Amino acid sequence: MLLRLPLYPFLLTLYFVFFVFYENLGEAFLGETIRPLIILLVVTGLLLLLFTRIFRNADKAALVSALLLTLIFTQPILEEIAPAAIRQRPAMLLLLEIVVLLTIAVPTLRVLKKWPVFNQRLNLTIGLLLLLSIYRIGDYARSDEGAIFEANRLRSTVAAEVIRRPEGDLPNIYFIQLDAYTRADTLKDYFGYDNSEFINYLEETGFLVAHNSSANYHLTNFAVPTLLNYKYMADENGMTEEICKGLLGGSATRLSTIVLQQHSRSWDTELSRFDRIQNIS
Repeated sequence: MLLRLPLYPFLLTLYFVFFVFYENLGEAFLGETIRPLIILLVVTGLLLLLFTRIFRNADKAALVSALLLTLIFTQPILEEIAPAAIRQRPAMLLLLEIVVLLTIAVPTLRVLKKWPVFNQRLNLTIGLLLLLSIYRIGDYARSDEGAIFEANRLRSTVAAEVIRRPEGDLPNIYFIQLDAYTRADTLKDYFGYDNSEFINYLEETGFLVAHNSSANYHLTNFAVPTLLNYKYMADENGMTEEICKGLLGGSATRLSTIVLQQHSRSWDTELSRFDRIQNIS
């Protein structure tokens, strides 16, 4: 009997949250899903109440709410497939979303009669997708013990050698690394964007800009520790002993999740050799 109730909007919200969490494992941690999950479940409930008052039918309200939530959650995909003329105009994109919503919702609301059966099928389908996401997250956690929990992601540290700093007044050195920021010549050659104003401002301010720089790795989790520790994550013999036994506790599979701390957190200043490192995101 419970399966015949329109529960699928809530299941859909849970599915999208856990799906996004799985796609960002190593960048996000389980505790970080609680707040958005609660907010989205409350929003889902409010949508159901709103559309129930409009349609005076909980089944129809659930369908419209689910369609609206799907459009919201899949907006990046819609932006990708939309023509450039629409994509560059937010108002046109919003109008396109409304058209898509009405195109699906209106015929379905008119034709559909067996709501209990429809609810049951959608509940089962979305419920299975949700269980699949939870299983994938659990499987990741099983192979990478505790890596999805923020408290456990940095279980050991590398014993950095003692560094003797020169005495006296030393100059302040500001090293700025823009994550995923393409250098000026690539921006101009491939994207037609002139970034000279920003580069000139840095140079006029006194910064030394590495015009021909390139990353050692294509992932932030690899590139930043390599840069700050002056050491590659691996040599010709594979993973370095310091990385595997220190940061990874002997497991190379945990590299991408506990090498560094991201998203408004600070890296281990002892490992970096810098007095203070600020991550701005």
